[in-house]
Amino acid sequence: MRHGTCLSFLVLAALLDLSSPYNPSAFMLQSCILSRHKPSFCSSASRLSSRRLTPRPLPSLLSLRAIALGDGFAETASESSWTEISEGITKEQAEECSVMEAADLSSFFVGYMEFCNSQSQRLPRNAAKMLQALLSHPAGAQGFWTTFLTDPDLKCATSPPFDPALIEAIARFPELNMGVISSCLAMSATEEALYEGDPYMAESAGLSKARACVLIGSITSQPAPERGDHGLNWLLDLVDYDALEQARYTVELRTQQVKSDSEVRPVAQKDMV
Repeated sequence: MRHGTCLSFLVLAALLDLSSPYNPSAFMLQSCILSRHKPSFCSSASRLSSRRLTPRPLPSLLSLRAIALGDGFAETASESSWTEISEGITKEQAEECSVMEAADLSSFFVGYMEFCNSQSQRLPRNAAKMLQALLSHPAGAQGFWTTFLTDPDLKCATSPPFDPALIEAIARFPELNMGVISSCLAMSATEEALYEGDPYMAESAGLSKARACVLIGSITSQPAPERGDHGLNWLLDLVDYDALEQARYTVELRTQQVKSDSEVRPVAQKDMV
């Protein structure tokens, strides 16, 4: 089943509560989606195998700079700071790691990214190469994005403007990474609804959902559409809308179940009296 732009927005609106005027990430996504003509809606995550992917040519540096840099990064962190913390981990290890190994590697990597970004510094060259190696294959991307979206200690790294190395890695392997990010978004939205009785799990899922929403909205914003500069807006075509629609359906069922239970309970209590 193929969907038009309006229905795709309704799917996201129901899933992400985009109708709320107090949801800034929702506003960004709404603007991005409504600006498109008709996405192709390819379900990229389901088509990927474990093979290494061929990188795409990078978009113009001007577009990347407009999306990622802004005024947020005054300088680049020193290579020595990365050499000291990486402890001999190689790019080849990042290219060939399993999901669990990628999660372990990402745990310390996102901590380093958070430190650099909190100092208004972008990642140094070798750290950027490590990140691109991680995001070049399915296991690495799954381990990284799971960590990036769920780590509660991250603040600067998960807020725009995002590190240029992160945007560049997504742009080099777009089908893979947009598929994983949108799948994480769908899963988080589902878990938030299902874990309603568990405040800790619901809060964790909500954090992941909000971060994914902000990330998608930020990297697909259009720097200057009136001048034909649409940035990486085309990445919206690679969102896994099938996964998001399934999540919306699950959330709706859960909402109906909770509503039904709340209506039945007072009646049962009244009958007991």
